[in-house]
Amino acid sequence: MPERHPVRPRKYSMPIPRSIELLSQREWEIACLLGDGLKIDDIAEKLTISPATVKVHLRNIRHKLGCPSLPQLRALLSRLKLPPS
Repeated sequence: MPERHPVRPRKYSMPIPRSIELLSQREWEIACLLGDGLKIDDIAEKLTISPATVKVHLRNIRHKLGCPSLPQLRALLSRLKLPPS
């Protein structure tokens, strides 16, 4: 039987997709914060906007990047090479 090698976690980040260029300045800022692991309420507090406004921006970001859900968007953003916020 062939020897199996242990599976190693990937240590690379995905390149930024071209569709991210469609994000507005505020959407980019929110995307970076979400990618850093902040929750909606934390993002709202940091940017001094309402959580409802953050949700609208996140809906627009999901649409532009083709992510059907917030957990998928969070996973995508955490793997991208985004600048620290």
